[in-house]
Amino acid sequence: MLLVAILAVLAQPLGGPLVRPAPASIIETDFLGRLRRPETSPERAALDALALPPADRQRLDALLAPREALLDRFVADNLLLLGQFDTAVKGGSHRRALALAFTLLRALAPVIEPGPLRSQVALALDPDPRRRFLSLLRDYDAALVRDARAAGNLAPRTLVLLGERLRELGEDIARSFQRQQNAGTIFADALLSGIDLSPEQARAFHDLKLDLLERTAGRASETDQRNLVLAILARLNEAQRARVLPRIPR
Repeated sequence: MLLVAILAVLAQPLGGPLVRPAPASIIETDFLGRLRRPETSPERAALDALALPPADRQRLDALLAPREALLDRFVADNLLLLGQFDTAVKGGSHRRALALAFTLLRALAPVIEPGPLRSQVALALDPDPRRRFLSLLRDYDAALVRDARAAGNLAPRTLVLLGERLRELGEDIARSFQRQQNAGTIFADALLSGIDLSPEQARAFHDLKLDLLERTAGRASETDQRNLVLAILARLNEAQRARVLPRIPR
């Protein structure tokens, strides 16, 4: 969420009051003074605060889109593992959760290997907005550490920020899951759960789902979702279709 700009009114005896906006920031606190995390990633929040020209923002959004597609692919391919990890964490099975976490991190390699998102965005910005972008994120990181200290977390700054980056990655995954749930592709995965698919079918269904996510930006209509299910049914053989049809709500 964008920080609401605080306007300072400076009295001017001749020209009337001069209104100046406060410096941009992505830092927000609650009524107890604790840091509020942005509803989106810190990088997107910082880009919002820069108020870039529309053409520049479209170019940056295009840069972020492939990463979101990689996250969507990760979630679609690892839905079962993610569910098992969630169950292990909630059930207190720490050893099982740790083993699953390592497996999931390996699967996340295509998302992680290009490097930190903020570095990718900074390289695509012109010098002045790059300086302001990185300054916003440095201030945010400093606020994160202050907030951790206020909560009694005395871990080194590096570990505090590493934990925060992992939490942000988890939030990105959760947003991807929500996008796919809104688009109906999670429902498609549930329909095909346990169905023996040929490699060609698996690739075709994967491409259908990703195409839907990209075309609708995760906001597919009921018609879009129905067409996805019909496209899947059309590519199943008779035996597969007989198993899938009872799973479709009437």
